[in-house]
Amino acid sequence: MGKLSLLPQEVIVRETLAQHLRGKLNVVSRRLTLTNKRLLIRPIGFGALGALMGLLGGLAGVAMAGGKTEEFRLDELASVARSKFGLNDRILVFTTAKGQEYTVSVDDVESWIGKIRSTVNSSGSLQMVEAVPARRWTVRRRDG
Repeated sequence: MGKLSLLPQEVIVRETLAQHLRGKLNVVSRRLTLTNKRLLIRPIGFGALGALMGLLGGLAGVAMAGGKTEEFRLDELASVARSKFGLNDRILVFTTAKGQEYTVSVDDVESWIGKIRSTVNSSGSLQMVEAVPARRWTVRRRDG
């Protein structure tokens, strides 16, 4: 996959490898990217391997990466929840205001929650607050 195209005044805040859970039997490796404006779940790609194998290797790498980038703007985020998937308790579930859910597994869940919270809260117009029950945070518009 190519380099991420950033929006004007957009910067990458954090990025890591993650597992994108799209169903019980549909788990794929992805790159989870948080910017000051968006959250993206991107195919990893096989850039070096594809280059080594030439054009066919590059095309195979794109096919193996499995699909398109999924993304949403931070101002569309309604909630972030910590969850479990079998024995894995390192799951984050992002829900947008339109009800779309994105589920990923990351190694450093607490650190990701902290970084998302600080990024959302520094936006000026949004505030991420812990909801009851714990392990869930909602995003609210600040009165302004």
